[in-house]
Amino acid sequence: MAIDIEQVLLAKAAMDAERYPSEEAAIYGGAALGAGLGALAGQPVHMLGNTINSGLDAVNPQRPMRRGTGGAPAQSLRAQPRGSSIGARLKPGPKMAGSLIGMILGGQLGPEIRQEMIDNSPAAELLAKFQSGTGTAADAYMLKEVLADTYSQMGVA
Repeated sequence: MAIDIEQVLLAKAAMDAERYPSEEAAIYGGAALGAGLGALAGQPVHMLGNTINSGLDAVNPQRPMRRGTGGAPAQSLRAQPRGSSIGARLKPGPKMAGSLIGMILGGQLGPEIRQEMIDNSPAAELLAKFQSGTGTAADAYMLKEVLADTYSQMGVA
């Protein structure tokens, strides 16, 4: 039984392509990872702002910068207890801005990373080189390695 080398390389390239995530999974995964990293990047900025405002409240308690610090001017800020609604947790600020920017960039970067993974298939690269006639001695050695690996995975050798 003769096995055509081009068919083996084509099958190996197809097997390599099946290992990679779909484009939708890459978009959603990149967006989720970017949102998480963006929120983590915004956390130090948020904590720094809270620290500065606490220091300003200690210096001048009559004009507080934070809600719920007491005094007549603070009553005009309408302080609400923490966790009273979902909107209280999702207020605009460095954490939400970082999450939004990270989600957008991660959603754009996910498919690019997936495409880069697909482009690095050695079987597809070898198939293209030998079909075009530009294969070198190093490519022949690499072809031998890829074929040996493919045959062992198929159970032929």
